[in-house]
Amino acid sequence: STSLFESFHYSIAEGMASGVMPLVHAWPGADYTYPKEYLFDTPNDCVKLVKRLMNADRKKLALENHQYIARRFSLEQQVQGFNTVIDSLGIKASTAKATSRRKKPSPDVVESSEFR
Repeated sequence: STSLFESFHYSIAEGMASGVMPLVHAWPGADYTYPKEYLFDTPNDCVKLVKRLMNADRKKLALENHQYIARRFSLEQQVQGFNTVIDSLGIKASTAKATSRRKKPSPDVVESSEFR
């Protein structure tokens, strides 16, 4: 991803989780989000990174990258982060109640589960 304006660069995480070798433009915060060994600053740095990855054990790296994403961005970690924010607001996350405002679909609306 070469975008300087996309905050998380979701496609990088999806690719890493799927076994794709990442090439990450060193945007501010990239070093916090993704492993430093996949960051590049210039086109020449990117070419060097590609050459290094071509000579690496990509199966091993793919597994390590998948594990990194699973560990770093798991649902449990995200829920824990939200609970931390909620707790900091003085609301007990464990006692916060979710209320549904979802209306029942009209009879002419087909639910997506019917397509499975």
